[in-house]
Amino acid sequence: MNDNSTNKGFSEDTYLGFANAMKLIKKNLRNMKIKNIIVDLSTNGGGDMGAMQRGLGFITDEPILNKTYNRLNEEINIRSVEVDTDGDGNYKNDAYSEYNWYLLTGVNTFSAANTFTSIFKEMKLGKIIGQKTGGGAASILPVVLPDGTSIVISSNNLSVTMKNNTIKSIEGGIEPDIYLEYKDFYNDQKLLEIIKNK
Repeated sequence: MNDNSTNKGFSEDTYLGFANAMKLIKKNLRNMKIKNIIVDLSTNGGGDMGAMQRGLGFITDEPILNKTYNRLNEEINIRSVEVDTDGDGNYKNDAYSEYNWYLLTGVNTFSAANTFTSIFKEMKLGKIIGQKTGGGAASILPVVLPDGTSIVISSNNLSVTMKNNTIKSIEGGIEPDIYLEYKDFYNDQKLLEIIKNK
């Protein structure tokens, strides 16, 4: 059981999690020469697309392009987002681009976390370590039936990538750049070897 009075595990959204982590890195680890940051999405089952985009704002100052495709009307929607990570009203030079960024992914990296991984890879923001993500690309659609039953189903809108005007679904997951056995996911020495040999 998670006691949120002592453990903030689920009391922060992605943006606050990134913001607090970067403050700790800057404040407490000033004397250490940190060059590499691994974002662990291996057990992130997804959630809010806005939170995903705000998280990417800590990694890049480039506009974050979220591409969706509606299977019914075949409409493509490209949404560009910039993130003010330091809250000063200025969207430039907010990313922590002085670091080499990595993602740790696995079969439980799903939905919005899968989209995070897809955009990270498409924008070439760093290397993905681990195993293929679990996929999931459709936004959810809450439905209330006439008898009052509530259900949540996948909608017609899918997150996609595009290359040379060709649409590719990410429903089946994203392959890592560097494969890693699950037993080594939290083996710091193994992760350090991978980073050194990239």
